[in-house]
This record gives sequence, structure tokens and C-alpha cells, in this order.
Amino acid sequence: MLFFQSVLLLGYLYARLSTRMLPVPVQVGLHMSLQVIPDDGENENGMF
Repeated sequence: MLFFQSVLLLGYLYARLSTRMLPVPVQVGLHMSLQVIPDDGENENGMF
């Protein structure tokens, strides 16, 4: 449970810092590049 709480807090920190420090075009590029990172393909249903 501590792992999930830590990841949640890191997500909040990422969202806060990226919206405060990065201009909108850079935010869009960053989010799009994070979405295209391939996974290892172990999960068959497409979920985490």
C-alpha cells in the first residue's frame, strides 16, 4: 500500500510541477512522448 501511495504522490508532484514550470507546447510533447513508450507486453488485456 505504501508503494501505491508513493506513486500517487509522485503523480501529483509531476502534475503540479509540469503545469507550473513548463509551457503548454512542452507539456503536450511530454505527455505524448510518455504515452508512446512501449510496454513489455506481458499483460494480455491491455491494463496495467
